[in-house]
Amino acid sequence: MQVERFTEIKLAYNINSPFKSYNYLAFIGGALSSDKKETYLGEYMSNHILLLSNKLFDINCDDIVDFRNKKVFYHNCLNKNIKDKIEIKSEILKKIYNGYYVSATVDEFYIPNRSAYKRERAYHDILIYGFNLEKNVFYTCGYDITEKFTSMDYDIDLIISSIEICLQERHTKPHFHFFKPNYRKSHFDLEKVKDSFTKYICCQPIKNRVYDGYYGLSAYDNLINIIKMSDINNKTLRWATFSMLYEHKKLMLQRFEYMRNIGIFLNDSILEEYKEVVKIARIIEMMYVKYTLTGEGIKKIEDKIKVIRHLENEIFTELIKII
Repeated sequence: MQVERFTEIKLAYNINSPFKSYNYLAFIGGALSSDKKETYLGEYMSNHILLLSNKLFDINCDDIVDFRNKKVFYHNCLNKNIKDKIEIKSEILKKIYNGYYVSATVDEFYIPNRSAYKRERAYHDILIYGFNLEKNVFYTCGYDITEKFTSMDYDIDLIISSIEICLQERHTKPHFHFFKPNYRKSHFDLEKVKDSFTKYICCQPIKNRVYDGYYGLSAYDNLINIIKMSDINNKTLRWATFSMLYEHKKLMLQRFEYMRNIGIFLNDSILEEYKEVVKIARIIEMMYVKYTLTGEGIKKIEDKIKVIRHLENEIFTELIKII
């Protein structure tokens, strides 16, 4: 059956995914959390635990669920020999028809309502989750000019042309992934989670492949140093840094609630203490926004981060004893 016979296909997608600070996490989370049966939840709650801070990401997770997780996704990449507009378009339409989301790199110089539009050459990722051939548009998600993660409709030919440029120039090795959730009932791995909590307070990496960086509680120390250096050099960090921190705390609280709902004993005090962590993380996010406008308050931000570090040390130490 030819894809062109289908005027419109729009895959299910949740714009309010658990993580929206970084494109690739938002893409994955939005696809997974669009499943109302929540078959992904056990696997998702077993990951995104241990913080990582390094040169690439001020704050990230050492154990993210990504495209290559075979427990969660069917995944493949674009054939490296495909660089022509017609071939690129055909491949994208076929994959969407077969239920695959498309994560592709575009040159934002050519993409309206993006921060680099007609200003500078800038490679950035975009998610394509559907198309309408009558309107000649792709349904996409990504960051707009205000840095808000949102959905946008774009002319198909415009997006294909921008992708073609990236694939042919390959200045920064553009990404091109096709992925779709397999929606097999995933398993919540309590022992894995407990081990992650232990490594959190011991500042040890989870994965065998160790990235150059700081893990668990030590990620906060590195983040504070990054903030200090950016202030000294009169530079601002990405807003995503502090959004990621806040989103990580929200998901951790959701994880604790999930654990209790499936029968794992957790004290009320642990949940209440972690609600305070979430609250402080949100305050830090807003304080940094204020700092970018006024240049004031950097020491207070550092102090708040230290408070989160102290509270998490106490909370995870207690958790390890009771689960």
